[in-house]
Amino acid sequence: MKAYAEKWGKVVKAANIKAEWEKTSLQRKPEPIASANPAYCAMRITTTLLACAALAGALPTPLIAQDGYPKRPVRMVVPYPPGGSVDGIARLILPSVSESLGQQIVIDNRGGAGGIIGTSMVARALPDGYTLMMVFNLHAVNPGVHKQLPYDTLKDFTAVTLVATTPMFLIVHPSVPSADVKQFVTYAKARPGELNYASSGAGSQSQIAAEMFRQATGIDIRHIPYKGGGLAQIALIGGETKLMFGGASFAAPIVRNGRVKALGVSGAKRNVALPDVQTFAEQGYPSLDFSSWYGIFAPAGMPPALVRRWQQEMAKAMRGPELERKLTDLGLEVVASSPEEFDRFIRREVERMGKLVRERNITVE
Repeated sequence: MKAYAEKWGKVVKAANIKAEWEKTSLQRKPEPIASANPAYCAMRITTTLLACAALAGALPTPLIAQDGYPKRPVRMVVPYPPGGSVDGIARLILPSVSESLGQQIVIDNRGGAGGIIGTSMVARALPDGYTLMMVFNLHAVNPGVHKQLPYDTLKDFTAVTLVATTPMFLIVHPSVPSADVKQFVTYAKARPGELNYASSGAGSQSQIAAEMFRQATGIDIRHIPYKGGGLAQIALIGGETKLMFGGASFAAPIVRNGRVKALGVSGAKRNVALPDVQTFAEQGYPSLDFSSWYGIFAPAGMPPALVRRWQQEMAKAMRGPELERKLTDLGLEVVASSPEEFDRFIRREVERMGKLVRERNITVE
């Protein structure tokens, strides 16, 4: 018995497994131990033991897969307000995943503080497969623009899959009398400090793209951050701001209906969503090479079998002919990477974005 206790003590210490009251579910507030629901406590204890056993190599993964998962609705946290690109992509993909799993997936928009509020909730959630999140570039930018975060971007999450990538479009209000990037640069230089650009939040990819554009062209434009891409889009359409950078799924619909104009796009080739829009390289700005990405994370410590299950379900859904066509029409390049590939990607991305933020002196206003 003593040897058994020592064995599991080492496993718990190595896995940095926290006490029950230190890691709470998103679905309930922590309860005093004396008054805790017995069934709930049993579930929490079982989850912890399963994680321990999987880490120790003592539990074969088929056991988890045969456990009837999912037995209840799954929460997909989108740590940004409704109406943005992450929210839209999640709502496009997840119904197919839900159908395959045979269980409801609830999209929970928890916007605020550039995604930090919702992300910190997921960091504190149980790694039981019932709480995941979908994020975009801002997740990798936040460590570079915030001195302190309530979570560790690399240690507190399990990478599940890189969903897709997309180039960034420069879009402007129809009142701007420019048909391409060079004309816009000339127009902006004649009005230093008069043009405002929108972003989906301080430190977001849309701000970083705009700052790179500002420095590459020498124009003087002012930043107005909004709480999410949906509000930024409304401001641009309404003329409150004059320009913005956005991914293909964000920009293409409002360009097609004439609410805004697209002047250029990043990447080595034109995007299928708006094939008539020239790349920045074609217009003499090859250094303007940036893109946006979307990915799925879970709380740290989710059993490998559940991580693999989610990656496979996402890949199956996105590779379905109808859904893949819809994603491609939105200008997205489906990736559906393995968890290991996504883990390596996010580590490189955090390092790259941190360096970029320092070099460009990008700050959170």
